[in-house]
Order: sequence, then C-alpha cells, then structure tokens
Amino acid sequence: MAKASTKRRNRVSTFFKVMLPGFFNELALPPKFTRNLKGKAYTMATIRDPLGRIWNVEIGGRGETLYFGGEGWMNFVKSLDIGLGFFLLFIHKGKSNFHVKVFDLTACEKEYADEEWYGS
Repeated sequence: MAKASTKRRNRVSTFFKVMLPGFFNELALPPKFTRNLKGKAYTMATIRDPLGRIWNVEIGGRGETLYFGGEGWMNFVKSLDIGLGFFLLFIHKGKSNFHVKVFDLTACEKEYADEEWYGS
C-alpha cells in the first residue's frame, strides 16, 4: 500500500477579493498570498480576463502590502464593468500571471458578450 504524502501544500495559488470602496484605483493582495512573491522583484502582473484578453497591471507596495494598481488596473476594472460589491477570483498561474473570474451582485459569474469588446 502506498503511503500517503503528509507534506502540506504551502503555496497559495488562488484567492478572492470583494470589491470594496477604493478598488477602482488599487486592489490590495492578501498577505498570505503575497508570501509567494517575497523576494521577487515583480513590478507588473498580467491578468487574463474571462474572454482571454490580457491586461498588464502594476504591482506596487507600501510596507508589507502589495497592490494591483496603475493605469492598467483602472482600464481592466473599467473595461470589465466591475462594480462595488463584485467578487473576483484570482488564479495564480505562476510568476506574476493570473487568470480571473468575475462574479457580480447576483452572486453568479458575470457573462461577457464578445460584442462588448469590439464596440458593437
């Protein structure tokens, strides 16, 4: 019989954030997650949205807290029509790459039509 591994997985690869006041300008990353990035000199992150578009956002820090921010973050929020109270699920894909799922105030994943991206 194979012995079950007792090693715990210490790397946090998924986290969620509820969009609270101030999220439009910057979004604080959870401290437990940012331990994964300690010692890394990332200044930019890429976020893949539900339609596969890539957004380059700044990673900044104050004290022990890291943030998504800058013009790229604000464009991401505006383009995806993310509102107060929305719930975003971030999946860390390695280095500074993330995929995101967006849940709106219905508590369901927000649906995006391809036409929204092409101005139709």
